[in-house]
Amino acid sequence: MSAGAGFVLAVAGACAVDDRLTDTLDPVASGADASTDSAAAPAPSGVGNGAAPGVASPGAPLEPAALVAATDTIDFGPSPVGVATAPREWRITNGSTSAVSGLVFAEGGDIGGTPADFEIENGCSDTLAAGASCSITVRFTPPFAGAHSRALFLRWPGGSLRLGVLALGLPWLEVRVTGEGHVSSQPSGINCPGTCRAAFDPSVGVVLQATADLAQRFAGWSADECTGFGPCRLDLSTPRAPERVVDARFTAPVNNLVFISSQGYSPVLGGVAPYDAACNTLASAAGINTPSGNGFIAAMSDSTSHFIERLAPGVRGWTRMDGRAFADTREEMVTLGVVYNPVYYTELGLSGSGAYMSGTLTDGTLGLHCDDWSSTSAELTEGDPFRFGPGTWMGIGTLTISGARACDPATLRRIVCLGNSATQPLVRTPQVGKRVWLSNTPLFVGGVSPDEHCDSERPSGVTSGVALIAGVGRAASDRLDPEADYVRPDGELIGTGQRLIIASRPGADGRPLDTGIWQSGDGRYVRVEQFTLNTWSGSTTLDRPGTAESTCGDWLDAGGNANVGNLGVTNSQFWSRGGTGPCSASNYLLCVEP
Repeated sequence: MSAGAGFVLAVAGACAVDDRLTDTLDPVASGADASTDSAAAPAPSGVGNGAAPGVASPGAPLEPAALVAATDTIDFGPSPVGVATAPREWRITNGSTSAVSGLVFAEGGDIGGTPADFEIENGCSDTLAAGASCSITVRFTPPFAGAHSRALFLRWPGGSLRLGVLALGLPWLEVRVTGEGHVSSQPSGINCPGTCRAAFDPSVGVVLQATADLAQRFAGWSADECTGFGPCRLDLSTPRAPERVVDARFTAPVNNLVFISSQGYSPVLGGVAPYDAACNTLASAAGINTPSGNGFIAAMSDSTSHFIERLAPGVRGWTRMDGRAFADTREEMVTLGVVYNPVYYTELGLSGSGAYMSGTLTDGTLGLHCDDWSSTSAELTEGDPFRFGPGTWMGIGTLTISGARACDPATLRRIVCLGNSATQPLVRTPQVGKRVWLSNTPLFVGGVSPDEHCDSERPSGVTSGVALIAGVGRAASDRLDPEADYVRPDGELIGTGQRLIIASRPGADGRPLDTGIWQSGDGRYVRVEQFTLNTWSGSTTLDRPGTAESTCGDWLDAGGNANVGNLGVTNSQFWSRGGTGPCSASNYLLCVEP
């Protein structure tokens, strides 16, 4: 039916509304002027729902109402975006004593939608007789997520009817599963494979839960707000967003996993067996344990059992929860200190901070262990798997707390859990980028320049090297390409130049690196013995210029002090330990490929 087409509506007659409308969004939801509807359908004086078809003679009695609708609003309620609602009826009656003619539909006032969003079946003839009724069937298809407030107008000379149309557009959520596992949702709707697409109320958050099949493990979500491997909590209330797509990845692990516990435990549970059991309980709950339920041990040692001795024969190859390499063999992990990336993640795939109970020293020998994890009056050795790599992931020192007992059962501590089943060599994929490394030997201030020192100790295949170090009036970040990837000689990605700069900032401003720059140019992994190895930096952050006082007089004067970092960490202390070291000392250099 064409817009503006006229026809005669007889007395007591009925008619049906065609697909002509004025399209008006809720002013609050759309930001539109609240006067849009009234502007789109002005009603002449004395005319509207129940208005007379003509003007009465002076002193004559008013006629009964002309066209009257049974309702002035249809609320379709929640409906998925792009899906037509169930039909609803708009019933119109001619309450006057004569026919009504000249009915038209107006399309003016469209905001954020089109008449195509409606399906209207006209159940009325061209003439609606006096006292007669007819029905109009209306269906609405929400074009976007969120609240809709629209209107249809039926007009005739001297009067009009308005039908308000309300609906809540429900956004779609689609889950794509790769690998062998399934994903369910709360509220219900997603059960994928099977039902992988559903519409949800945008005012209610949706939680996705991933469950790996046997011999598989969940490898993570694609949604930005869903870090780790636990439930994914989604906010679908983004205005007008019609659909979200989330990928859930499952893999068949080739190597063992390593994680730090999401829970803390008393240090005096009585031997290592309770901690091994705790690791397996957490792994089973996270869906990463072996079918037998005993695929993990705790990386804790005491006088009866070093953790390496509890690994099954032939077990090797460990990756952390995000798939990045941790270590290959037990000899490399403990004796040689070859740690590619710090443990960093819990069994749920969440990052964290804090030390853990180890009972093992940085060189892999037995440390203190609360007298076989049984005495509240003893001491313990702890490690830090979040920040540290070679050596210090096992033992950063002996914990003695003044005024309290280090082995206090009320002080709960985390544990590191090692997979104890896979026997395949570690699978690593070296990354490509500019090289960043530690100098092979320390630099003595006043000898060769820092740049000469780095260039002379560069890795194989690198044609030149410069020191990542501040100078007087120059920031070390000048040596970095913010967009370039920087990798260690072994191919492990440290991050972009910008990521290095951000990581050098202390506190909430800086995010730790995924791994540390603890491999030298000749390929050695430098073991840090309780924070004893420093690197020259010359400033408090990478992007801050140095001064004569912070750079040993631009690395020429062995008197005074200079800013130093710690070569075994991944947080901001890799650049600045928060203090200075004497220029008379010898410290390593961080070197980069220009």
